[in-house]
Amino acid sequence: MTYALAALAGIFGGAALLAPQVWFLAFFAVAAFAFALHTEASSGLLRHFGIGTLFGVVYSAGALFWLWDLLPITWAGIPETKGFALVYLYWGSASAVLGIFFGVFALLYRVLRTENPALRILFAASAWTLLQYAQMWAFAALMAGNENGMAAHFSATMLGYALSAFSPLLYLAQFGGVYGLTFTVVLIGFAAEALMGKYAPSIKVKVAAVVLAVVACISVTLLDTKFHIVPSSPDERGVLNMGAITTDFFPKVSLSKAEVTERGRQIGELLGDVSDTVRMLDVLIIPSGEFLSASGVEPTSVLKTVLTGNSPKIIDVATMETSAGTYKRLTAYSSDGEIVASHNTTLLAPVAEYPVYLFSSAQSYILGEHAARKNSLPVLHPGTTPQPLPLGDMKIGALLCAEIFSPSLYADLSNSGAQILINVCPDSWLHHGFMSTQMLIAHAKLRAVESGRYVAMVHNGASSAVVSDAGEVIARTPVGGISFMTAAGPLLGTRTAYSRLGESVLAIPLLLFLFTAASVVRKSVVRLKGGPSVQK
Repeated sequence: MTYALAALAGIFGGAALLAPQVWFLAFFAVAAFAFALHTEASSGLLRHFGIGTLFGVVYSAGALFWLWDLLPITWAGIPETKGFALVYLYWGSASAVLGIFFGVFALLYRVLRTENPALRILFAASAWTLLQYAQMWAFAALMAGNENGMAAHFSATMLGYALSAFSPLLYLAQFGGVYGLTFTVVLIGFAAEALMGKYAPSIKVKVAAVVLAVVACISVTLLDTKFHIVPSSPDERGVLNMGAITTDFFPKVSLSKAEVTERGRQIGELLGDVSDTVRMLDVLIIPSGEFLSASGVEPTSVLKTVLTGNSPKIIDVATMETSAGTYKRLTAYSSDGEIVASHNTTLLAPVAEYPVYLFSSAQSYILGEHAARKNSLPVLHPGTTPQPLPLGDMKIGALLCAEIFSPSLYADLSNSGAQILINVCPDSWLHHGFMSTQMLIAHAKLRAVESGRYVAMVHNGASSAVVSDAGEVIARTPVGGISFMTAAGPLLGTRTAYSRLGESVLAIPLLLFLFTAASVVRKSVVRLKGGPSVQK
């Protein structure tokens, strides 16, 4: 029964990340998991580890279920059956590795358990937050090849993202980022379990309390519009008028010159249709790599034809090949095609570029002859440290693709003077997936509130959106086809507590963890020496 409860709690937690509209399931997940651990308080360490690992694997599998949006991957030359097996390997191995950390959490909770409810709750929230941070390092190690640098930036399974759709608590991200929200969810979940154990002794009372809590959460969700934080107004820095082209080009390992030209022609036609609007913009963002800066395509041939007069700066992304290796480059152009600034992606946690490092033999078995492609992939180097793009008097913090998963990268850009944030993502391999779209929007909301900046996400193969610094989606394109979107975002210069501190905010849960753990150890030592027990 305890294992079933742990699995159910994992399902609730994963669902809250996949569909943040049911954010309250995150609290029920933590409370149910806490109840499972509480009922097994006197059990052995192995059983506790098993309960925690089961919860963690189910929860992580749910949080990463959007990986199934990768199918089909026939565009990469991999048959459907082998593609299914490959995605299952990625999804299953990542979920298993990340799930073990919750087994470690359950062990720590068992070994360092105290009867003092306040200390127990603080210990749980701090230990959980720290272990989820450690998971980020584990995922980087799991997905990295020998050529890649690793960093703890893949935060997609952090429980705090469940609050992206609930503005009253989302606002707290400006102080502690996604780490603070994760701490908050766990703190409230374990506190709810402690209160239920004290004031709801019978099963009937517990069931009634849960029903009332569900009704209350649904009611608060429906009334959430009354709690929306008002976005910041433009200050003396003014407003950035942005235009974004959302494309829907099919994914492909490599493009021929004819295919690149055809994609450029379609974008050029769209620009021609909206040329009067385009000339009023400060920045035009194009997510389709290989449009302007691809080898063999002359940027000015399109720019001079479509963009004349008072034309905007253009931000584009493409694959660049050098003697040192291959990397993705985010580039800004002036209206005459001159490169004015650039950023090379950091490739902190590659997913598609390399096989799962710890399971390369299994992947080779699945792919067979396709496994040879791994050796033909270009060497991808870490790239350059992100810096704000200076476009006239404006400073834009622009990053690429999976860098939206990084809380600290965008906070660092804001701290370095970026006044508005952009993420350019040619993610057509996700096939308009509903789950992956929800996940990306949730990350954009957290990055916006954490940094106190507007965030524009521009995609190929998914819906583009602009999110205010209050975490509210103010503009969004439809899914499918090529479309054009405009939005005005204030250039903001205030620095949030999180943008100032970055990952240093983790010092708070670390100190709480050490304090609560030391308190339990001290009381245990006193009892072993035969002294009076002071444990309540």
